[in-house]
Amino acid sequence: MQGYTKEKEEFLTKVFFKSGIDRDGSYLPPWLNPSQAKQPLYDMDTAAKEARMVMFGAVSDVLEKTGKLEQSMQHAARQD
Repeated sequence: MQGYTKEKEEFLTKVFFKSGIDRDGSYLPPWLNPSQAKQPLYDMDTAAKEARMVMFGAVSDVLEKTGKLEQSMQHAARQD
């Protein structure tokens, strides 16, 4: 991977340990989690995947809490 060095890996490892991130109690996307990824991924496709995951999850949560998710689904079903 271009730009990936042992120095960066060591830095990221220090950040993970000092931030309180652990395998059992913290969530990191699989492409960043050191227990799931051999090398972290920093490409645009991966960034877009993470952005979609976060944004759609947040919007879905808001719609669900406000009761709008069910209404949206009913509206979408009527359009089919």
